[in-house]
Amino acid sequence: MIAQGVRGFGNWCSVGAWFDPFIEADPAVCSAYRRGVVVVLLLPFGLVVAAAIAAVVVVLRSSLRITSAGVEIHNFPQTPRVIPLAQVSHFEPAPRAGNFSGIRPATAVLVLTDSTRLPVRKTSASDAGRGVDALNQRLESLRSGN
Repeated sequence: MIAQGVRGFGNWCSVGAWFDPFIEADPAVCSAYRRGVVVVLLLPFGLVVAAAIAAVVVVLRSSLRITSAGVEIHNFPQTPRVIPLAQVSHFEPAPRAGNFSGIRPATAVLVLTDSTRLPVRKTSASDAGRGVDALNQRLESLRSGN
């Protein structure tokens, strides 16, 4: 076979042996080298997965309630905030941007009558339904008195 003539073919430490010939000689060094390579290769994937899990947890722990008194927004870990219904204009979907926008949870923006925009992490309310359109319909039904 041609591969038999290549030094260290199939040996993880052979790459490191090009830089340091003593890596192949000591099994403990070879084992540490393998662990280092695995960590360097898997660390970026682990960070992306951890960030995705954190984003999902923050959205799940957040809440949104629309009542006749106003809109209560609880963006976890912040304290809940109530905005009177007279100051609320409408909800808009938040634009998704960035490298991983496809895996980002859907969020919204609450636009107030003075054009102030407040981020809303949860796009569903137990009394309104799911999505920006359902939230806007709930606002309209409360304004009309239904």
